Amino acid sequence: MAVLTDISLLLTNIIGSMILLIFYPILGFLNYKKKKTNFPTPKAIVITGASSGIGRGIALEYAKRKTNNSLVLGLTGRNIEKLEEIQKECLDLGVQVEIESIDVTDKEKLYDWLIKFDNKYKIDILIANAGTVETMLPKELDFTERILTVTNTNVIGTLNTVLPMVPIFESRGSGQLVLMSSITPYFDYTMAGYSSSKGYLKSFGLILRNGLASRGVGVSVIIPGFVYTPLVDSLDYKDIPMLLPITTDKASKYIVDGISRNDAIISCPPLVYCISHFFATIPPTLRDATNFIINSLAKYPDYRKPVTHYSHHSRYSTNESKRENCPSSSVKNLNSQKIKTHNK
Repeated sequence: MAVLTDISLLLTNIIGSMILLIFYPILGFLNYKKKKTNFPTPKAIVITGASSGIGRGIALEYAKRKTNNSLVLGLTGRNIEKLEEIQKECLDLGVQVEIESIDVTDKEKLYDWLIKFDNKYKIDILIANAGTVETMLPKELDFTERILTVTNTNVIGTLNTVLPMVPIFESRGSGQLVLMSSITPYFDYTMAGYSSSKGYLKSFGLILRNGLASRGVGVSVIIPGFVYTPLVDSLDYKDIPMLLPITTDKASKYIVDGISRNDAIISCPPLVYCISHFFATIPPTLRDATNFIINSLAKYPDYRKPVTHYSHHSRYSTNESKRENCPSSSVKNLNSQKIKTHNK
């Protein structure tokens, strides 16, 4: 019976793909007509987890692309020193920047800051980027603590960021919400907390997009492959074949372009996204076999390993490479805060 189910699923994938190819011109035209792309030029953008990694890269990309002198960036994160550094860089590029040290799991503080910032500037784009992964947590945490910590930061933290702005954007009939997911939910990845939390965000974002489209609100889900960031560097990715990582600069260009088009899914790099989609089509009962093959080729990261250094500085964006070191004091600080989260 299982074999028949597998064959049925494979045939369904093949036939379904052929049907989609035939009707692609019609579907593509409808998609183009229905997708709201006439959002005004953003004057106020909020990015969480902006102190490093992709969040920092997106902030710099928007600062470089500013189309008016009134652009304001609201940047949050947990590392105030790094926020001050990115603030200075963006100010040098001619944009106004406000920063705030906030843990996205602090619902009340984040809500108060968002409403205050929105009352002052009127947010056009909100990018919920902050997140963490098991390998960035202290080694003293056990499996249960890691899952709860990652889920609390990635899922609850994102909801704390997005939900306050939903009714506000609805009342205005405009605004864009952007959620940070990942390609890892397409695989049976070893980081159970990270992968499942990012899968939740993908589903939540796309359903939210469908519900808010008629009210003039855009929702996009970012699905990056492996990008040279502290988070990915903690995975010891040199042991994982076919990772095809890209720099934060390049990823940020993909992302900002996708947001400007109000794309439902913003993937980068495209090749890695295509590969992940292929794995997603593998029938469930065959996944044990494919996972066995992959496991024999790949050395997956150990979730019990704390992040102690970033060994690929030169592969970050040029400026970022100078500030993504993880000093011993930071590691000691992580180890002393058992359940506290570490946002990007």
